[in-house]
Amino acid sequence: TTEFKRNYNGSGLPGDQDIAVHLLEVANEGTCQEFTTAFVTMARLAGLPTRSVSGFAGGTWTGNGYAVTNDDRTTWAEVHLQQDAANGNTDMGWVPFEACPDAELLEIVNQSLTPLSWERNGQTWFNVSGQLRYADNSTPVTDQPLVAFFVPIGEVGNVPGIAATPERQIGSAFTDANGSFNISGIPPQPIAPGFAGIVIQHVEQGYVSNGGIPYATAINVSDNTTLTHQGPTPLNSPIVGAGATTEISGLLQAETIPQNVFQDLEGLEVWLSFTSSVDGDVNLTTPVNPDGSWVFDLTLNEFESKTNISALIGFSGWTDTSLPIAGDVHLRPSTTGLVLDVRDAPNLTATLEGPGSDGSVLDLGDDIWVNGTVVSFGLAPASMNGSLVLSLRDIASGGAWVDVFNVTVNGTFNVRHTLNASTTPIAAGEVEPRLRFFPEVLPTTDIENLSDNAPYTLRGIYNYTMISESQLRGEATNTQFQVVDHLGNGVGIVVLGTYDVFFNGSLATSIVDPLSNQISPTWNLDATLRAGDYPLAIAFGGSDDYVPSVWNSTLRVMAEISWNFTVADDWVHIGNSTQFFGNLSDAVYGDRVLNNGSALSILMATAEGPVDLAIGSLNTTTGGFSFNVTAPTIFAGGVYEVQLLTDFLAFAPEGGPYYQFVDPNGPQGPPSGITLNWGIESEVIVTPELESIQVLVGDTIDLRARITDIADGSDLEGATVEWFLDWNGANTSLGTAQTLVDGNASIQWTANSLGPGYYDIGVVVADDVTDPIAPGNRRHFGNISLVNATVQTESVVVIDVAPTVVAADSTFNVLGRVLDADDNTRPINGLLRLDAYWDDEPEELLITGAQTAANGSFNLSLTSDAFNDGTTRGNRTLLVQVIEDSSPFYLPSNTTTDMLVQGVTDFEQLLPRNAVIINRGRSVDLSAQLVEASDLFTPLGGETVAVKVHETWHTEVQTDGEGFANTSFLFDLNHPLGIITVEFHYNGSFDLLDDRANLSTVTVRSTTVLLIDPITANPTSASSFNVTGTVLSDNGSGLENRDGSVLPANVLFAIDGQPVGFTVTGGSVGVGGAWTASITLGQTFERGSHNISATYVPSVNFYVGSNDTAPFDSRGTTSVFFL
Repeated sequence: TTEFKRNYNGSGLPGDQDIAVHLLEVANEGTCQEFTTAFVTMARLAGLPTRSVSGFAGGTWTGNGYAVTNDDRTTWAEVHLQQDAANGNTDMGWVPFEACPDAELLEIVNQSLTPLSWERNGQTWFNVSGQLRYADNSTPVTDQPLVAFFVPIGEVGNVPGIAATPERQIGSAFTDANGSFNISGIPPQPIAPGFAGIVIQHVEQGYVSNGGIPYATAINVSDNTTLTHQGPTPLNSPIVGAGATTEISGLLQAETIPQNVFQDLEGLEVWLSFTSSVDGDVNLTTPVNPDGSWVFDLTLNEFESKTNISALIGFSGWTDTSLPIAGDVHLRPSTTGLVLDVRDAPNLTATLEGPGSDGSVLDLGDDIWVNGTVVSFGLAPASMNGSLVLSLRDIASGGAWVDVFNVTVNGTFNVRHTLNASTTPIAAGEVEPRLRFFPEVLPTTDIENLSDNAPYTLRGIYNYTMISESQLRGEATNTQFQVVDHLGNGVGIVVLGTYDVFFNGSLATSIVDPLSNQISPTWNLDATLRAGDYPLAIAFGGSDDYVPSVWNSTLRVMAEISWNFTVADDWVHIGNSTQFFGNLSDAVYGDRVLNNGSALSILMATAEGPVDLAIGSLNTTTGGFSFNVTAPTIFAGGVYEVQLLTDFLAFAPEGGPYYQFVDPNGPQGPPSGITLNWGIESEVIVTPELESIQVLVGDTIDLRARITDIADGSDLEGATVEWFLDWNGANTSLGTAQTLVDGNASIQWTANSLGPGYYDIGVVVADDVTDPIAPGNRRHFGNISLVNATVQTESVVVIDVAPTVVAADSTFNVLGRVLDADDNTRPINGLLRLDAYWDDEPEELLITGAQTAANGSFNLSLTSDAFNDGTTRGNRTLLVQVIEDSSPFYLPSNTTTDMLVQGVTDFEQLLPRNAVIINRGRSVDLSAQLVEASDLFTPLGGETVAVKVHETWHTEVQTDGEGFANTSFLFDLNHPLGIITVEFHYNGSFDLLDDRANLSTVTVRSTTVLLIDPITANPTSASSFNVTGTVLSDNGSGLENRDGSVLPANVLFAIDGQPVGFTVTGGSVGVGGAWTASITLGQTFERGSHNISATYVPSVNFYVGSNDTAPFDSRGTTSVFFL
């Protein structure tokens, strides 16, 4: 078995699914609307006329009907049932069925509620908490919106419903993950005193229905009361008559608004107490009316003292006893004081009599008599002038007094008055009369209780309403009349008596003592009556409560019709129009239907139910009709039964229709109507299984298509489908097939003798418009759809030109062609794109997306290291491939070619890096690192590096593991001086290219030796002498440039450490380092022994300076002065 659940969030029906299948086989849960829809679908499939109905169920009884709210809305199914022939073919009409599963039962546990006694002044808030859960399995109901209502105890069952008003709402909340909730608040308006309850309303959501859960604890609602005197005047000091009866009236109210809370309370009384000068202590009680009003009939003795009497009016309180528990005083006691102003009063005596022998019976529509006198009290009574008012009220309902007349009298009076039903709104039955006199000269009144003929009865008048429709001739009538009294009341009145029904002047039937106010007389109507209105009367013989009466009206007799119904075009294409026309007549006399408008509708029977084609009305001038009908575009092509429905009631004149359609087969035969067959010509939709296909030359594939009706998408069986290759070109037929019951047809196709390319395959269904009008036939316009076919073949890549050796960091070109593998003589169709990469590094594309020429040829310019992440040297394989999907017509292929990839070398980290100066006779350390620059500068160890210093080849060096070539070079004393070039040479290998690097940071220099030849001169001051010597390098040669020329140089001199006191001429260093200088001593040069120093300061960096000193003696000079 399957358990179905009601889920107000729905079944989650996908947009393209069938609701019945989805609900029954997949979801197993859904809304009532969905269950009803599924039920209606299944019932119709079973052949049962079924419909879905939306409306209201339940509601709250208000005394004269049910009040429904939006909470009572629902959906149900109705099935039209009829008994079989063995049971009389009884039509049972539309029978309701509830297809929706019951909602989940809920409960609230852990209930907490405060306070339990509540004052209507609203000063105290309610706190309501609990846990909402499913009753069957105790699972918490989470995230559920809840609303708390505070309602009278007798109305807890009306939440949701008429009791759940905004004025009674305490608050709202959502349940948490445990189903718990807490609601605090007060209602905007207090309810009436008494016992009350809290009801939690849960709204529709998921598995939760719209319902109410009352709390188990009752709450006492209490309020204070107030008493107010209203009449007679003056307020709180009313004037009362001695010897007369005076009405003392007032109002009982609750202290808190709304104050009128007594309409549903019974047994409330107000008391009046005072001390009479004649009767002593007087205590009176009177009931409180539903509106809170109260009235005392105060009768004082005529000898009462004419003075003020203190009186007290009080209310003793009220406690609700509807529950068997002890409660608070719900309406608290209250009192108010009065001062009775006693004065003289009139003396009224009178009698009331009806028209018959029994004077206590008062008939509406007849006369009544009131006879009596009104005089003053005292020893000499005198006639008094004033107003005499007769009032009646219904004893059974305790209604308000109704004034019957108000006349002026003086002394003795005899009043005759006709009781008019329109001015006497009192129900038939026992009544209480009251006669009051209002004198002109006294402020007091008197009341006569008219008890002589009591009890009094008021007989009412019946009125009749015919609630039945027109009656069909030749059939038994089915008339129905509603009997109401003069107040318009029908429910609850007594309708005993004899009712004679007269039709067309003759007694038709009689009804005696009907059980309700709905009377249904029946009699047979003559089959030859013409359609029309005939006299009808109901004569009532009278009863104890109602007077005899006669009601006259008319009864409308209907005639059955005959018809002529035809269509201008047997077949009509969907969306096109045609005319349906005909006329209606009296079936017996043949007269056209002229005096009764009729709503006409033309329906077309479909599998989904009847569909309206046209709606209009009968032409009441001609009795004919004509409708322009457009063939629906949502139903499949075929022959349909079309029915003309006549509704004479829709536009009938007042009183009902004059005509009716009668099924000629009668109630015993199968139902029939005004029908004809009509053909709808549709179109087909050709839907290929695939809108586009790919096929390899020589392969075989299945071509399929589904043929459906354009109107409703239904499958067409038996349609011929033909496939054509190269549609709108060669139109070569590939074959035909017939559609199956599912609308599908298929053929097989082998793609031979085709070149790669795009082809349109036409899928064609021809027109089929020859079937005659007959059930099951159809007509369809054909259609065509195209299948985009892509014919593919293998491709071949051919490399025509490619280098065999490439440098690792170089760009090189590869030339070639892409050919059609199926036929390499066939031109390539379109452009292709190519990738190229080393086969051992497929992720590093040397080129990507390179486009071929139109003939398939290509010239690829490739970079051996596209990612600049280093290239492996050695023998490698280059792969060139056609990129997949670069052409819709050719499948990917590739080819390869071998190449030697030579690594690129480089010298790095040459030492000495900074400029150094080396004296001849000393050595310098030289170093360089050999790396493979094309492979991320990987050091190359074990390779031979030759070193050349200036013009001298040094010993070859093997690089170490880090690629360093390290050596030392000794500069001899004959090595050229100055900056020299050091060269590092690598001659390469089969997979490494050679490289060389120069180093120009080494300067070779020489030391010098300066010598002063011995000085033999003995110069005097102011005289000159020559000094000679040499400046030689470390190998004894003079100062020379690298080319052997003399290096210009000068010798600097100082005597005794000072460069002053003399002048020098010459001093240039010449060939072989010799130099000569002439020294001229100054005039003041002292005589004696001296040291002369000579210094060579080089102007180039490849010589080191030097100096020398030598002694010499100088002589002084004398001067002879002649005196």
